[in-house]
Amino acid sequence: MKLLILDDDIQIREGIKNSVDWESLGFDEVQSAGDGLAGLVSARKMAPDIVLSDVRMPGIDGLDFLCEIKKIFPRIKVILISGYDDFEYLQKAIRYGADAYELKPVKIQNLLRLVEELKEKVIAEKISPDPVGSEKKNTPFADRRINQAAAYVHAHLSANLSIGTLGKELRMSPNYFCSLFRKKTGLSFNSYVNRTRLDASAYLLEHTDQRIYEIADNTGFRDSVYFTQAFKKAYGCSPSEYRKNRQKEG
Repeated sequence: MKLLILDDDIQIREGIKNSVDWESLGFDEVQSAGDGLAGLVSARKMAPDIVLSDVRMPGIDGLDFLCEIKKIFPRIKVILISGYDDFEYLQKAIRYGADAYELKPVKIQNLLRLVEELKEKVIAEKISPDPVGSEKKNTPFADRRINQAAAYVHAHLSANLSIGTLGKELRMSPNYFCSLFRKKTGLSFNSYVNRTRLDASAYLLEHTDQRIYEIADNTGFRDSVYFTQAFKKAYGCSPSEYRKNRQKEG
């Protein structure tokens, strides 16, 4: 999971960034920026899952940022933070696609509760037992342990994911975990990891300016040649062709 914090007050944004153990909450990358323009630049590079954004910022404010970021990343979750208890402003925030709204002074516990809720939504949307390219609506798995495994995969996509690692994480023997995962999803664990990585790489190709070798590395493909071959097999074209085609469509 990746988190981006926007606020023109450096004490506030760095305070939020450094006062919370984000890694323990499943966030392996946390970045911050001082205005909406810098936030858009950072977002294009890192592709955050959740954004905490102040409303009143110089240049591109929180509402303008919200409009733009939702165009680039339709599924991104945005919490707007405002010092104004203004109903009309809140209506605009909702209309523009804000996922939550928090008033200043920010109470960290309230903020963390919102972040946890949105994190669960993010996990529920990228998780699906359907094969790559399926047009069926993404839904969470029915089994809690499999949901935990899927959430771990999404949060550690660039790591070395193995049956042994997940079995240890869920306190199950590798053989039992492997059998349970296939029974509940219809997929082998390795197939699910590979498909999830390819889905993530396709998303990054379309919505970020990251170079192809960076995307391969960020999604857990250490060999760029293998990444290109696997991507072409799944999507029918190379990563560079996929990006060009999506840019033409956009």
